[in-house]
Amino acid sequence: MVKVRGPDAASRMDPATTTKVIDDLGRVQQFVGFAERHAAGWSTPWYGTPVAVVVLDFYGADGFKGHLGIGPGFLTTQRAGAFLSRALTAEDQAEILSIISLPGVAP
Repeated sequence: MVKVRGPDAASRMDPATTTKVIDDLGRVQQFVGFAERHAAGWSTPWYGTPVAVVVLDFYGADGFKGHLGIGPGFLTTQRAGAFLSRALTAEDQAEILSIISLPGVAP
């Protein structure tokens, strides 16, 4: 995993190919906007949280803040000990992959 330092930072990790640090405030704010638009609908499926293909770990000045995973048709999150998932449309998947500069990736 990539650890990004600073109060407003996010990291991107595609475990199969690339690790990249994202610390540009504008892009971090895009993540925040995406997260706020997808704040509802999270739950823990009876079969467990699915495994994401692309993983974003968020860090602030005082350490780990949370996790966002992207998979085919779903998002996952881990924050404060809770592991949750929610449905993700193809359009929203394309949007988040574009923000992290992974257009065309098919999780």
